[in-house]
Amino acid sequence: MKKSINITINNFVFQIEEDAYDILDKYLISIKNYYGKEKEGAEILFDIEASIAEKFSEKINHKKQVINLRDVEKVIRVMGQVEEFEQNENVEKNTKNSKDGKKEEQILVKKLYRDEDDQIIAGVCSGVASYFGIDPIFIRLLFVALFFMNGAGILIYIILWAVMPLAKTSSQKLEMRGTPINLKKIEQVVKEKSQMIKEEGRHSLNRLAKSKGIIYKIFNFPFRVLENIFSFLKKIIGGIWPFTSICLGVIFVLSSFFMILGLSIFLGILIFYVDSPYIVSDFPLSQLTDSPLYFITGISVYFVILIPIFFILMLGFTMLRRKNSFSTAISGILISLWIVAIAGAVVTGGEFALKVNSELQKDKNIRKVSRTYDYQDFQKLYIGGNFNVKVKQGDEFSVVAGGKEDDLDRISFNIEDGQLQIVEKLEKEVGKICIFCFNRESELEIIMPELNSYVGFRDTDSKIDGFTNDIYISLGETGKTSMTLGGQSIDCKLSGINSRLELTGTSTALNCELDGNANLYTDDFEVQNVKIKQGIFSHVFLDGKTDEMEIGLSGSARVSAFDFFTKNVIIKTEDHSRAEIRVLEKLKALATDYSKIYYRGNPKDVSKKINNSAKIEKEEDIDWE
Repeated sequence: MKKSINITINNFVFQIEEDAYDILDKYLISIKNYYGKEKEGAEILFDIEASIAEKFSEKINHKKQVINLRDVEKVIRVMGQVEEFEQNENVEKNTKNSKDGKKEEQILVKKLYRDEDDQIIAGVCSGVASYFGIDPIFIRLLFVALFFMNGAGILIYIILWAVMPLAKTSSQKLEMRGTPINLKKIEQVVKEKSQMIKEEGRHSLNRLAKSKGIIYKIFNFPFRVLENIFSFLKKIIGGIWPFTSICLGVIFVLSSFFMILGLSIFLGILIFYVDSPYIVSDFPLSQLTDSPLYFITGISVYFVILIPIFFILMLGFTMLRRKNSFSTAISGILISLWIVAIAGAVVTGGEFALKVNSELQKDKNIRKVSRTYDYQDFQKLYIGGNFNVKVKQGDEFSVVAGGKEDDLDRISFNIEDGQLQIVEKLEKEVGKICIFCFNRESELEIIMPELNSYVGFRDTDSKIDGFTNDIYISLGETGKTSMTLGGQSIDCKLSGINSRLELTGTSTALNCELDGNANLYTDDFEVQNVKIKQGIFSHVFLDGKTDEMEIGLSGSARVSAFDFFTKNVIIKTEDHSRAEIRVLEKLKALATDYSKIYYRGNPKDVSKKINNSAKIEKEEDIDWE
């Protein structure tokens, strides 16, 4: 039976046997006497005690609660005696390291820490580089490459940030590099850090970079800029970070929890209740469930999505608890499982995708039907839906639709004031999950003697050909139309995201208004007179020739018309718009509010007016041959 007492080392409480305490106390006193005269003595003593406390902690478990004499002697043999350093400094002698004359060998084990001495954001890259013994710039470039490839660099960095502890003490910094932890090494680390701070602090790293050549400085410059930016941001948000951390933690925990719940319910329905009324598909899923690829692919994709969400959940708990919630072993297992799941999803998913495509083609060919509708006496068209439309000139009226029967059932027809209205009804699938639902495009072929007006919207893609009378075209909501003109005039209004009108042929006049990211294209287009008014984010591409053109741009609109040969041009640009035009004889231009006008050609009569940092410049032709 031995008497034990409680001691505190580096804020850790240990139970230690009395004889072991006597040896440890003498050891620590000898260290204090040796380093007491050093300027960095206090920091060296702190790091030595931290290392001893860490080694004692490794020896404590549920079966062993007390530090004994053997534990103390082993730690002293690993750390080294003060007498060893005194002898080395005076004369070269054989040092007495232990009772048997042999020094305890320390097993060198590297540990993964974040390096605060060379950090830009959180020291993750420099810590990983120290672990593998390479330059941190290569790890930083790798993370940047991953960020631009698929965004995975951010997720991996955040996970490592949360998992990797910060190397605060000299012992941890030695472990990070795989260097033996003893008195001399700790003293060396502390003195090196003290010297670096004394001379110029962290700026000494910049001088180190200068010695590595111009290539190193070029690659390292962006990271140093980021370092300064994040250093500034840390000072700004340092005061509010505890509150911000809790708010982000709550958001991460709740959002990831509900995502995991929803994902699990979704997988359960796909595996165990594929015929659920809450699932909608373009073809019966029961045809796929006969194959094991269906289940393997589903489970693989489930884990590919689930594991990153689980890491976000643990990150949320870490922010809420202000304590690392990640386990190295569990994280390693999950990452390995994630890699296996990705491999499984890629291998089986490829074969499964081929099977799905094959079934879709069979189903499409089997279920495709054609219907003819008897509508007469209309000169206008109003079409909205996922249609591929062909409008042709003919002596008789004809309306034919082709596609899947259930898609054709959703088409609504109506005639009002000479306008044939064809609209696709939206599916009422609210609250249902759609699996393998694709844009099911129906085909329309319309033949009519005369077309005066055409309105297309909501994914309608139409081709108009054969008409010679004047026509009005209006497009919106991703409507697309191409038309070959035969000498008539055309008025158009294009609005809505990605609406697009393509013109070719000949015309007497083009009068068009665009806004809302609309697009107008002409190809080898001959027209006598052009008048265009462009609004926000619209874009006009002109190719061909005309006699007169009047054009106005606003709201960051663009016109590209270097290949549109124009005799006389009147142009006004504003609000950051940009115009590129070709003028042969006369130019009258007004540019305001940071807009730009570039023109080619040699007009004899040029009138320019510029306001508010705008620009009007002549650009020389470039011969690419």
